[in-house]
This record gives sequence, structure tokens and C-alpha cells, in this order.
Amino acid sequence: MLIHSFEFPLPDKLEVKKILQLACDWIIGSKHYILSKDDFNGLLDKTDEIIEKGNEKVEFGYANFPNISSSIGGIRFSKQDKDNTTWVTTIVSSKNHNQHFISIQLSCELSQASLQIPKAKKPYIIKQILKEYSGGMDGQIPVSDKAILLKEGEEEIAAALIQDVAENILPIVYISYDPESNQHLIDYKKIAKNLSGNAHVIVEPSRKFSMKLRSLSNAKNVFNGTIGVYWPQNGRKSYFLTDSIDTPNKLERNIQEDIIQALLNKRQTTQCNWLYLKECISKQRIDQLRKNSTDVNVEEYINAFDDELRIKEERLEEANKEIAKLEAENRRLNSTNFSRSQGVLNYGNEQDLYDYEIRSFVVDALKYTLENNTKEDSRKYHILYDLFNHNKLDEKKDFRIIKQDRLKRIMNDYQKMTPKTLEELKNLGFDHSDEGKHHKFVFSNDGRYTATISKTSSDYRAGKNFARDVANQIFK
Repeated sequence: MLIHSFEFPLPDKLEVKKILQLACDWIIGSKHYILSKDDFNGLLDKTDEIIEKGNEKVEFGYANFPNISSSIGGIRFSKQDKDNTTWVTTIVSSKNHNQHFISIQLSCELSQASLQIPKAKKPYIIKQILKEYSGGMDGQIPVSDKAILLKEGEEEIAAALIQDVAENILPIVYISYDPESNQHLIDYKKIAKNLSGNAHVIVEPSRKFSMKLRSLSNAKNVFNGTIGVYWPQNGRKSYFLTDSIDTPNKLERNIQEDIIQALLNKRQTTQCNWLYLKECISKQRIDQLRKNSTDVNVEEYINAFDDELRIKEERLEEANKEIAKLEAENRRLNSTNFSRSQGVLNYGNEQDLYDYEIRSFVVDALKYTLENNTKEDSRKYHILYDLFNHNKLDEKKDFRIIKQDRLKRIMNDYQKMTPKTLEELKNLGFDHSDEGKHHKFVFSNDGRYTATISKTSSDYRAGKNFARDVANQIFK
């Protein structure tokens, strides 16, 4: 399962092999890894290679197309821990005539089924890249591990940044000035380092600046100490101290966790990924075979085209997952059930993951309260009963119960994942991916609701346990 995902521009003139060398140096220089400098001798001169030593593995790939001034290269490093958890860091650098992007992803393959996403530190190589080469220009904003401190008179710059005209792909964390405390609510230096490669941090200098910005930005700016996260093409989310998030440290963590999670679910904006790298290597190999056609046997052609076909099938599967992700997002954004206006309750930030979902949970809570915690003939009883009676769902529309029952039936006799079982789980709303020894499922493309199950379980109760745990997390 994916833990961290980074994608940001690098300086245009920086060569791909410089990044690959830095990735090799990162592995060699770490006291936690056993691979040594000798293991990497000559690696950067090859097209593709695999190095294995103990519980560590490096996959390398590089393709160069001088005729179109394009090159792409990557390293996938995996290491198995003592508890048999495998951590995988994938680094891909892609450069053409006018831009250079890097993608870094950290994922893990669990040895046992789990509903919890493991915690992991940000890959150290991010810090190394920014220190050694600095970041590139993300539209009109430089990628950095330092906050951008605005000055009085730069209100128009701030307005452009928060009105989504800076052509950036990374989100902007805008920290407004708090006149009550006469400072900023959070440590902008700290959060800029923690979010480097994930977001830009912009800091305004004063309340006076904020007032001028309000008119220039059509009141889209946050103010009075509030922190706003501005997503390209997706609006703003505001963060401030509350009863539950009552310290600056908690507020910082909340912002960081939200951004990291959102980027895990975000589609990549460039073709800077491992599958595209493999496709480029395959294309380069076929081009070389065609140039040397007189010296090539038929079997080499067959192998090369088989590789290309397999990679295209993998990319098609990836595209299908992306379509399912977008469909889920569209369903949530267009959900109109359980009126959001003129109702007894105001909606929060949660949205329906399927038809009538929130309504079903609310009605179920009303029913439970009526039966267990309300005196009959009391005013409370009359109000809650009236709400329950006018909002209860027909059995055919209570998809929460329907999906729960279907999940239990599907997994009742589970021994291994058959095509039929997988198709039924997808129809329930689960997105599937292959995670080594496990199948990983994400419900309705929401990374908070993730579960895994072993491909070859010896426990006859594995399916029932999976259905129970998932139902408890999603449907109860």
C-alpha cells in the first residue's frame, strides 16, 4: 500500500543520470542498508538491471531518445524488515526539452492482513535532492524546503497565488497573520521543511496586508490566523484551532496529514512513473532491434514485443483504476440525497460514498437512541421518532445493509481470490491492487478505508474475518 507520494519539477538543465547517481548514493550511504558501492559498479551505463543482496533489491532502468531530447530513468529499491514487511521506494526522473519532473513513492507490502496503514517517515532522498540541486519551478513558484515570506506591497502576488493562476501543480499552504497573538499560529519554517516536495508554504506579513488582499482576491483569502490550503483547480480548505485541535502542533499535523493523504489519492499529472519508464525501455529496445535488423533473430523480436504488450496491459489496468477513482469522486461530488439545505442538520465535510449512505447511518443512530436512550412520551422521543419516521429508508434503498450482506456472502467460503470474487468485490465499490503476497482493497477510492487479505491463506476463517472487519469499519 502507498504511504507517501511526491511529484515535483526539477531544474530543466539537470540531467536524469544525476538523479539516478544521487539515488544510488542514498542507498550506499545509509547505515541501514547492506548494498555497497561495489554492487552499483557500471549500473548507470546499462539500460536495465536487477541487483539483489540479502533482503534488499534494486531494479534499475534508463531510456534515452536524443532525437526528441528526452530521457527517463528510475530506481526501485525494496527492503524486507525483520517482521517480513517489505518497504519499496520508487524513484523516477523524466526530462524532455523544456521540463524535468521527479516522482518518488514509498509503499509497503504487509506480511499479515491489516486495516491500519503503517506510518513511515518521509523519504530522506527528498532532502538530499533539494539540498544538492534545489527544486525546479512549479509554474511560477520555486520548489523549496523554505517558506516564501511575502512583503508589504506584494498583495497582487498573493492574490495570483490563491486564485489559481500561478500554473502550479502542488498545493499552496497560505499562513495568514493572527492580529490577536501578533504572530502566525504555526511554525512556518517547520511545516515548510516537513511538506517540502508536497506543497508550497506562503506566509503573509501583517493584518494590513490581509485587508488589501481581500479586495484583490475577491475575498478568497484566509485571514486572522487561519491557514488555507489552496489546491489547483479544487478550491480551498481552511484550518484553525478548535476544541479538538487545540495546539499549534496538532494543527500542523492535521494540515500535513490531510495533504499527504490527498496526494496519495491524486492522479499523477505527468508520465513520470515506473510503468511509463518500462514502456520507454521496451520502445528503445525495439528501435535498436529495427536498426540492427540484419543481426537480430526472430526470438529477440518476439521477446521484445511480448514485453511491450505486457507493459501496455499493465498500463491499461492502471488507467481502468484511474477511471474508477474519477467515477467515485464524481459520485461523491454530485450526490444530492438527504438535502444539504433547508434541513434540520447542516452537512459537514463527509459526502456519500454511495446512494443514501449518510442518511442510512443517521436513521440507524436515531433508531438506536429511540430504543435504548429515550423515555417514551417525552418531547425528545416525539421529535426523534418524527425524524426517524419521515426519513427511514425502504429496504431496497438501504444500500448500507445490502452491501454489508453481500460482502458477507461473497467472502463466506473464501480460500483464494477467484476472478468471480474479485469482480463481485469491485461491484461493491472496492478498488483492487496487487500488493505482493496480499490483495489490497480501497473502498470508494477513499484511502481511509483500506484492507488487505492474503492470496494464499491457510485459515478457513480468513474470508469471514475480512468481511467482519471491513463491515465494522465501513458499514456499521
